[in-house]
Amino acid sequence: MHATGQQRPHAILSARGIVKRFPGVVALNRVEFDLLCGEVHALLGENGAGKSTLVNILTGVFAPDEGELSVGGAPVEFDSPRDARAAGIHAIHQELSFVPQLDIATNLALGNLPVRSGVFSQMFGIIDHKELHSRARRALARTGSRLESSTAATKLSVAQAQMLEIARALDGDFRVILFDEPTSSLGPAERNELFAQIRRLRADGIGIVYISHRLEEVFELADYVTVLRDGSVAASGPASMFDNNRVVELITGKAVTQTKPPRRPIGEVSLEVSNLSSPPQVVEVTFALRRGEIVGLTGLVGAGRTELAECLYGARSVSHGTIRLDGKIISPSSPAEAMKLGLGYATEDRKSSGIFHRLSIELNMAISAFGRPNIASRFLRFGSLLRSSELRRIAQEHVRNLGIRPPQVRTAAGTLSGGNQQKVMLARLLAAQLRVLVLDEPTRGVDVGAKDQIWALLQRLAEEGLPLLVISSDVPELLGRVDRALVMRRGRIVAEIVGDAITEAGIMHHAL
Repeated sequence: MHATGQQRPHAILSARGIVKRFPGVVALNRVEFDLLCGEVHALLGENGAGKSTLVNILTGVFAPDEGELSVGGAPVEFDSPRDARAAGIHAIHQELSFVPQLDIATNLALGNLPVRSGVFSQMFGIIDHKELHSRARRALARTGSRLESSTAATKLSVAQAQMLEIARALDGDFRVILFDEPTSSLGPAERNELFAQIRRLRADGIGIVYISHRLEEVFELADYVTVLRDGSVAASGPASMFDNNRVVELITGKAVTQTKPPRRPIGEVSLEVSNLSSPPQVVEVTFALRRGEIVGLTGLVGAGRTELAECLYGARSVSHGTIRLDGKIISPSSPAEAMKLGLGYATEDRKSSGIFHRLSIELNMAISAFGRPNIASRFLRFGSLLRSSELRRIAQEHVRNLGIRPPQVRTAAGTLSGGNQQKVMLARLLAAQLRVLVLDEPTRGVDVGAKDQIWALLQRLAEEGLPLLVISSDVPELLGRVDRALVMRRGRIVAEIVGDAITEAGIMHHAL
């Protein structure tokens, strides 16, 4: 394995002895990192291990407290992300950044808008819209996207927005591209297209830093692997020197044990959906969810999974069909009404609608409970005064059970890593003591250790009788963990697969 402190030859991007401190924590401790031209270098570790901090240093968001960076063998100091981009470094972050009110073409060209020729146009910066959309169409074509360049970004799904970020990177003249969980919202077809793009970039000599918690992707793509744990390099070397179990042990510091979840007794029908439609995304959907049952809902991007969840949760209008909760017909007209009825939904888009960034962890956890009068009394006295001690006790219990880091419940949720924000969002639903949970990509961007924690919690909730509908584009994640799998295609549920018959090949056969 690569010796610490020894630079690999011909590195296009290098970090030597990087130290970064934040109040009360050393985020990075003497980290060494090298990226070669035409290499895919996987950067792995738990949430909070230091991956995001290292990426932020490599891209000019943070300056290191100690150590130095070099690009092409020459030392560099980045004062801002603009400096890093000027040096040919671009990052595609897990949390997407675009201007919703602008169309795709304008979003792709922000910072480099084409201006019409002529003195007057150059003086007043009059945009050349023909060139703008022509460039956008070329960039979209490189990603295999069929989106129209004139589409408003606000209409994009999370997966489509992810492809927009990738198209933006491909449209630039970059020597290094960092991908942070790029497939977290992509289906198999989009994932394969992304991998083809990465291989083309590698063949063109571009260095790729690839961050993912999906280890099967790492071993499919990576030439080199670096594992961070607690801010330090746990191991670094060619991908051929690692296997799945070794990486998990390095990430978690624990030996891998194989366990199969026990079969649970399944109870009466709790949620019953009949001929539910919200065309064209949801068409004549019928299914039932029983107490103590975990049902996986999967399919390709655009199949209608999230739209179906929004229909259940009152966030999308329904043209016809019925929803019954414990035998009673419900028609929630808003998420707040669905929550009062006992139906909870965890969105896949935690950045814009999943958490309250400025509020503390404990207040984020309590907000859903405030909308449930019979539950809110645990946190309130006289209807409005906060029971701080009880709120803190319950918040600390969820923080401990879910392994949220840092564990201080008064920490602002927006300062947490993406995976820990995901856990806070899940804890908020648990604190509300709901009757049914619909979870959209609940382990998106969560490390392998935390992913097992979340699934162990879901298994425990199911054993206690809670019905769970888990939406996931990560088909292997569902295997051996759900009692049934529902496969959607073009707005319809086209297959129901049960128990041991749930296989990746079987699901993909129906999804395609």
